[in-house]
Amino acid sequence: MDRKLKLAVCAFRGVALADFLAFVKSNGVGHVEIATHKAGDVDVTATRNALESADVGLAALDAGGHELLRAQTDAEIEAALAHVRSSIRIARDLRCGIVVARLGHRPRLDTLTAIRQARDLLVRCLDDAKARDVTIVVENRFDWRSEDPTQSAVERRAESLVALMEAVGSEHLGIHYDPANFHIAGLEGYPMPWEMMKPWIRYVHLKDCRRYTPLLQGSREHFRLRTDSANGSFQSVPNGAGALNSAAILAALRDAGYDGFVSLEPHELPHKDRWLIEESLRYIRSTGVA
Repeated sequence: MDRKLKLAVCAFRGVALADFLAFVKSNGVGHVEIATHKAGDVDVTATRNALESADVGLAALDAGGHELLRAQTDAEIEAALAHVRSSIRIARDLRCGIVVARLGHRPRLDTLTAIRQARDLLVRCLDDAKARDVTIVVENRFDWRSEDPTQSAVERRAESLVALMEAVGSEHLGIHYDPANFHIAGLEGYPMPWEMMKPWIRYVHLKDCRRYTPLLQGSREHFRLRTDSANGSFQSVPNGAGALNSAAILAALRDAGYDGFVSLEPHELPHKDRWLIEESLRYIRSTGVA
């Protein structure tokens, strides 16, 4: 097939935006993902100017920092909703159509109740999303905070994310698919969740990982490990070098006609981020799908 997937890169921690954009552009990638964690931390004018100067587009805006289901008081709920709505406005001002919203979890919150609560909160953001032609996406995640001892978080399983999509039923709400996050959670990363969630997938993170053991990799301090409370720790590695079948995932996306972005996510110590992305790009391009 001649059709190619659209690639993006998630912003590096602690690196100036201009330097990050120059790195991305030098590696032949034309889009990025950035995050907004609190009000005022994205200067829209300066960010737009930097993107335009580098000739780089914005694939997605991550509205991290406020997790909807972790909010409990009325004030916390309103603040979380206001942050998502603000992120929608910022995304549109930066010519971006995807906002990543975080649900989070609370201990002892069962899945069905969590789905109902998430539905009711997300619905309150959909008028803003529709008015600005933005899609809110919810990512599958593992329990990195150790707050989900019953493994009942909506974001943990494909089944609960699909149930949430069906409960809301809006074209402005979709799924953010991260196969490695499923693997870290001790679940199948591909193909089952892909087949189950496919109608709702609007954005993809692609990273690779392998289980961490000090017997092979040495001290934990040499890595920025990703740890699930129930399934242990994992080391980030370039795509094609870990436990995920990256080639099959990429081919499935292409063959299904997926037209969203595939964003590469380093998740390593700062001095390894550039190497990890460059090696991942080399591998992905060798498959011919991007």
